[in-house]
Amino acid sequence: MSPEPSLKYVVVENAGYQGEQDVFSHPDFRVAAKWLKDRYTDFEVRTCTSTSPVICQMAIVPMKSSPTPEMVRYSLAWRNPHTQPPGPRVLHAVLVTRGEKCPQEILDLWSPGCGYAVTWELVTQRPIRRWRKEARARVRSKTLERRMTAKFPLFAVEFIAQELEKRPQYYEGDY
Repeated sequence: MSPEPSLKYVVVENAGYQGEQDVFSHPDFRVAAKWLKDRYTDFEVRTCTSTSPVICQMAIVPMKSSPTPEMVRYSLAWRNPHTQPPGPRVLHAVLVTRGEKCPQEILDLWSPGCGYAVTWELVTQRPIRRWRKEARARVRSKTLERRMTAKFPLFAVEFIAQELEKRPQYYEGDY
């Protein structure tokens, strides 16, 4: 078994925009670049200067694959809600690892009162942690008991028994 490479190149669609998504990743830069070149024209890959939302930014971004650092995107984006931007909504965006300061290239483009703002957003997502069946059942049962005891202190035991009889699978943590 070969060790996992330290870099992974990711083709990112709609880089710098809401709803960004990874569309391809590979440990070899040449393979990622060839995939990008085969599927998109140079016009689509270039950072657009028009306000047309049809033209997307594309980028090949090196990311460490093990352990995965949290990635952050600093961008210079239009944040004046009352007017349309004079150019693109996102002037410039840079991916960095979490904890690094804002890159100087973004700060150089920004000026106070211009309508654009330096923004920060977390790009990487942690894996979803699922509850074990037993833990889910325990929490549901305790919540039921607490709710019934608060609402009906004299008849809580009877109402709890009725609810457990009515929905046994739910309180066993099946779904």
